[in-house]
Amino acid sequence: MSSIQHQLAQLDSESWSGRAEADRDWDCLQLLREKEALLQEITLLSQQQHSPDTLLQLQEEKRRLEEE
Repeated sequence: MSSIQHQLAQLDSESWSGRAEADRDWDCLQLLREKEALLQEITLLSQQQHSPDTLLQLQEEKRRLEEE
């Protein structure tokens, strides 16, 4: 999960200037797919038994991704 979060952060922080519109669209699509995959993973993890702190962290991350 942290690997996906790191990749998402990299894609979010990349400079879009000078890139072809098709490349930007492709990157945005990839980013959306990765966010959806992360959201699904968080949903599955939250259905398992975890500590209250872990569940709270998962819920906060899920809420953040849904807002994006």
